[in-house]
Amino acid sequence: MPTKPIWRELAIATLREHGPMSKAELVELLGTTGARAAAAIATARHENPGKFFRITRYEVQRGRAGREIPIYAAGGGVDAPRPDFASVEARKQRQARYYRSNQARIIARTHARRRGPVSGNPWATLLAPSARRDVANAMRNRTSGGSAPLPAQREPMQPTG
Repeated sequence: MPTKPIWRELAIATLREHGPMSKAELVELLGTTGARAAAAIATARHENPGKFFRITRYEVQRGRAGREIPIYAAGGGVDAPRPDFASVEARKQRQARYYRSNQARIIARTHARRRGPVSGNPWATLLAPSARRDVANAMRNRTSGGSAPLPAQREPMQPTG
């Protein structure tokens, strides 16, 4: 006589009590025994398709890459159709989500491209404002043919008094 599938029965009872959920939500709800119950869903669906569990819908992954998450319900029946991952609508939705989450960076990059290349020293902001002004003037004079000394080449100031 075969043993009673306790993990499958636990998964069915949990889904009936709490409603449809993903395997990850089932594991979170049941704790350590949830992993076995989630594995029982996969086993039951493989050995007896459409008899114990069905997929009611799919949810989009949030915070990670990958396909849609199937949401399981207790009871037999036909699975919900899986959304087309490669369709034009799905691609546009992915691009819209990416744009919304990275909007500030995309706009800054676009503005930087429109302005053209920035000529300057990225390390100049580390200098004090007066030294920055002196370096900028020296570089301006150097490129225009002048021979102004760089700030390090100046004569030291003599103490007064």
